[in-house]
Amino acid sequence: MDQLTGEEDEGDSELRYLELMRHLRDAQPELFEKIKRLPKKARSGRLVKTLASDQLVTFFRIGPLKKLYCNQSNESNEITFFEAVNLLECPPETPRQAIPKDYYNWLEMNKQRFAQDAVQEDESPAFGGGRTNTSYVEKRLKDKGFRNCQKFTDADEEFLDGVRKMMAQGLMAKKTAQTIKKFFEKTLDPLEMLAVLRKHIRSVDEGKEQARRSSGARRETILSGYQVAPRGK
Repeated sequence: MDQLTGEEDEGDSELRYLELMRHLRDAQPELFEKIKRLPKKARSGRLVKTLASDQLVTFFRIGPLKKLYCNQSNESNEITFFEAVNLLECPPETPRQAIPKDYYNWLEMNKQRFAQDAVQEDESPAFGGGRTNTSYVEKRLKDKGFRNCQKFTDADEEFLDGVRKMMAQGLMAKKTAQTIKKFFEKTLDPLEMLAVLRKHIRSVDEGKEQARRSSGARRETILSGYQVAPRGK
């Protein structure tokens, strides 16, 4: 399954969704094929009784770079894969809601935020909170106690090499770096640090940055989910 670089929420795991897709593929191949063939810019709406106000979740892609955003009350923020799944997940029988006119304004705000973040990642900014978190993680990975750990397997070393290259290229999501830093501050154990990295980094590909820069890939809106809050009684 094509995956996003991000972080896992407590109690969630990548394996759960892998198993879900495999079960769907095997038990309902027609539905699986229908999902695969969904057109770009697909959108839908539904009522969410727990919301205080409407919100829009959008999935964007430019080459291998994938990001998710949630716009609520005219404020667009990046969210993780697991946060998006929790927001979009619903039973099959859930009735659809009409997409209001505000949808297009909110979508445009999410687009602008994605474009801004994509440019910032290309430029790999050296300052700001996101870079501070990344610098801390990089420093911890350079510690002698971590680098000289003899308990790492060849697969672990290959994974760590990929992580270092990802960070050097500015491909680690800001929220992921922030989460990893928080856990790193609680331990000096190399194996615990490795476990944290494996939990929160699910895609390491040292060629991503080069591919994204050289391919001239265009930004794509993959799908959107408009969530309607209950109206006044």
